Amino acid sequence: MLRSITIALLTVTGAAIAAPLHNSAEQVDTGPTISDNPIRPWMRQKGLLTDEQEALYLTGADTSRYTSAIAWAPLVAWNWVTKGTLNVGNVPAYSGDMIIDHRSTLIIGSHKTVKNWWANVPGSEPCSKKMCETFGFYTFPCSTPPTVTFTFGGHQFPISPEDFSLGPTDDGGTKCFGAIIGSENVPEDAWVIGEKFMKSTYTVFDRSNSRVGFAVPV
Repeated sequence: MLRSITIALLTVTGAAIAAPLHNSAEQVDTGPTISDNPIRPWMRQKGLLTDEQEALYLTGADTSRYTSAIAWAPLVAWNWVTKGTLNVGNVPAYSGDMIIDHRSTLIIGSHKTVKNWWANVPGSEPCSKKMCETFGFYTFPCSTPPTVTFTFGGHQFPISPEDFSLGPTDDGGTKCFGAIIGSENVPEDAWVIGEKFMKSTYTVFDRSNSRVGFAVPV
């Protein structure tokens, strides 16, 4: 059965989640998420969040929703942690543990590792506290968005420039907010991978085989 649901008050268009061998949405929960962080109200106030819809397919994978073979990545911890790489162009700018969390909105890492990731993006810079009212956000030139891809199970999955950008910082439209932010509320050695990635993929949570899968969506 394919149905539309709202997860953690924020959902997203174009994404699909399958949960093989599960019979409730609660069984694919990943624990506390960045949605509990104070940055979320700020993002909504700035118009950087929208209330859209996400598809959840239970007890299997809906083959009509993806076009490629599923690339499987084994879990290294129970709360949907797997190994992956986040690339800027051809540069593997972060490699390590990734928590696949359909209830989080952005892509979040520790301040140190996120700073190192953004160092590979030409023209990027930390967003000032005066502009962003909080630390952790970065901006980049709207006219030259970076090519961002994830690598899971030996396959690459891109994030579209539209999904990577949270929108311009002002009416001039020269600088845009990026979807990868630093936070003190995540482990030093793991990133939280939220909706901004899953909008560009078909994601399969397979607890019975201790793995998570990704495919190219329709």
